[in-house]
Amino acid sequence: MFVKLQHDRPDSEHMEEHHRASEPREAPPSAGAAFGAPSGAGSRARAVRVASSLRVGTLVACLLLAIAALLDDRGVFSGAVTGAQAAPLCDGRRAPESVSLDGAERARLRGVVQAPLAGRAASRYEQGSVGTANLWTDDQPLQTGRAGGFEARWWALDADGRGDDVVIDALRYHSAADASRTLALATDPGCRHGGEAQPVAVPAGARTLGWVNPDGAYQRDTLFVRGALLYRISDVPPSAGTGAAARGHDGLLRLRARATTRALACALPAAGCGAAAIAAFVAAAGPPARPIAEAPSGWPSTRAEAGAFLRAVAIHPYDVQWMRQVRGATSSAGDAGGPPPCVANIAGLHRGPSATSAVFAYRRRLASDTVISRGWILPSQTAATRFVASYAAALRNGCLERDFQASIGKPRTSRTRATVADVHLSALPAPAPSIYVWHAPYRAAALRIAVKIVLPRKAGRPLRIPYFDEGFLFAYRRAVIAFTAETTLEPLPEADRRYLASVLVGRAQAGWGR
Repeated sequence: MFVKLQHDRPDSEHMEEHHRASEPREAPPSAGAAFGAPSGAGSRARAVRVASSLRVGTLVACLLLAIAALLDDRGVFSGAVTGAQAAPLCDGRRAPESVSLDGAERARLRGVVQAPLAGRAASRYEQGSVGTANLWTDDQPLQTGRAGGFEARWWALDADGRGDDVVIDALRYHSAADASRTLALATDPGCRHGGEAQPVAVPAGARTLGWVNPDGAYQRDTLFVRGALLYRISDVPPSAGTGAAARGHDGLLRLRARATTRALACALPAAGCGAAAIAAFVAAAGPPARPIAEAPSGWPSTRAEAGAFLRAVAIHPYDVQWMRQVRGATSSAGDAGGPPPCVANIAGLHRGPSATSAVFAYRRRLASDTVISRGWILPSQTAATRFVASYAAALRNGCLERDFQASIGKPRTSRTRATVADVHLSALPAPAPSIYVWHAPYRAAALRIAVKIVLPRKAGRPLRIPYFDEGFLFAYRRAVIAFTAETTLEPLPEADRRYLASVLVGRAQAGWGR
């Protein structure tokens, strides 16, 4: 659709070959079959019922007393910070609780934790009061109460175009000694699942900690103390998943998270980092430690720059971990085909640089999925915007559907003669991903072509295989980036489509001008 693939239709021979293997499976027994209704056991003696009631009443009373004791131990009845639970024990030790904040101090700490990501490619999704326990539990910050710290959370664009979960906390304690005790316990790797920690020279006195957080995700923390204030900067990078490419990329993400937390820590005024150290951390981290580049209007000025940008934005092996690469990536000085005739004549499309990602495919029985991405550099931002607008118009006026009908042409000749029936083209939602932060309006389009591939058989009715061709494209400055997914049996899951769209949009922002 947006990208011309080598195979215009699913492999009809493959579909027929595996048809007999796709036998319907028997549904598992329901829960009702496993757990029958209780059988009537008859009436019991009144004395037994009374004794049972007394035992239940005693148990309830004991339970209420235990709950009251637990709440009192956690400070609910003793004047401790409302809404804050005690920090967990670590080898018999417990970190001190932070002090209650008044309105002015809470507002000051809010400004402190928000400053490092101001002007960065980040979207704040949550903030509020926290206590010491949050250094371990990562619970949501409270909107009410006077807990002794303030926390802000962002989805922050990283150098790979994906969203890191970044958190910054500032907690006030009764004394510098209490803050230092909390730092020591919070960075003790023995108190964490999968923990490993090291002291670092910058910021002075800081410690960095890697661990598996309560949600099962890898998290990197950098913590330091200044007076009675403890600061924590956390980064949870997105996992690339399984597979050799993904495992290797996860290692790079963890190294970058370490640099990111130290760069953002140095952005706090109290950190006192030198300019050289800050520059080194920012260079290693990329976004969100640095803002999106504002490149000159003529960038990219050379085909080498354009090619490097388009290759960086393209889909990578760890993005589609359920597939395998079947063809390598390519680049060209001009477009080598892709858009349908409806929109192919936009000025500059055939003259500008373009690049195509590797082709990723997955095949099992009747299922066959293929994903590929492509990018173009157009003469101007206006041309890129018109390119996307033309797709939307061609969808509305039926031009894309007519182009598709013409492209399927005569049935493919092989041992079987496949035909196409029940063609339906529809627009798909293409909202701006949360990671989109550029000031210009978001321009994107997405659509799906659904058909039935009809395979005649020697006996019986022909096979009718659902086939879907989905496309997404968007304009970013002078670039147009697109991906196409061809699937059989069922369309690409919406979550996968939105994820791939978000990654491409993020990479375009992170890579422009670099």
